[in-house]
Amino acid sequence: MTTPALRYHITDDLWASFTVEQVNKQIDRLTSTGRYSLPNNGGAYTVRVKSDALVGYPGAMDDDHQEFNDFDMRGTACTKMRTFERRRFPQIALDHRQGILKECAARWGNGPYWWEGDYVCNHVSNESADDRAIAPLVAKVLIILLHDRATHKIEIEPRQPSKLHKLGIGKKRPDVFDDTSEIVLTIPRRVYTGDNGGTHASPRMHYRAEHVRQQPYGSRSHPQFREVVIEETWVNYDPNEPGTPIRLRSYKLVKS
Repeated sequence: MTTPALRYHITDDLWASFTVEQVNKQIDRLTSTGRYSLPNNGGAYTVRVKSDALVGYPGAMDDDHQEFNDFDMRGTACTKMRTFERRRFPQIALDHRQGILKECAARWGNGPYWWEGDYVCNHVSNESADDRAIAPLVAKVLIILLHDRATHKIEIEPRQPSKLHKLGIGKKRPDVFDDTSEIVLTIPRRVYTGDNGGTHASPRMHYRAEHVRQQPYGSRSHPQFREVVIEETWVNYDPNEPGTPIRLRSYKLVKS
């Protein structure tokens, strides 16, 4: 089975902004109003989420060791799961890089390994039942994000083959992801500093699903009511004040 040529990367702070209830409610609203549509026009795609975000601890891993879950999807069905890891080895001379790859393979197995900048990377199959169970929820979150105009889509072009490989010299790198286009989904947000005085409002950005409510109108003594739609929104989202995300402390979308 080939790897899909399109990958969506949901940042861990954005993933943690949802709750299961909000996701299901918003999907129902999209469906009932005829706005529900599948990613990539129903074709194959991959969703990447940081592994520690899935288990409820975004940021648990540092920049020197990162692990992601890749869900290969078609529609809302998961066809394959993989784990993508990268470990940072800064300032390694070019003539020592091949040796580092061999050391990684001997130490951790699950090859092949390849370099991306200062990172040694590998991609292995994932047969976790917990990850399989959460895959439909991953697809639902992606559908909501693609529908929301507040979501920023940062496109990353596929990595190009090396100059030597273009000339037919040497072997192709062992990874099979050179032709994958990645779209990083994120929402700029302000940094909470606690300077707003006493408040019980949540300081972190979170998603509020579209919903309906009964709005009174007419006489105050004998009001009538009509149903109005309250659009989905991001609470504490300020597009004019992007900054470093705060560390989140409560997480709802976790593996059972």
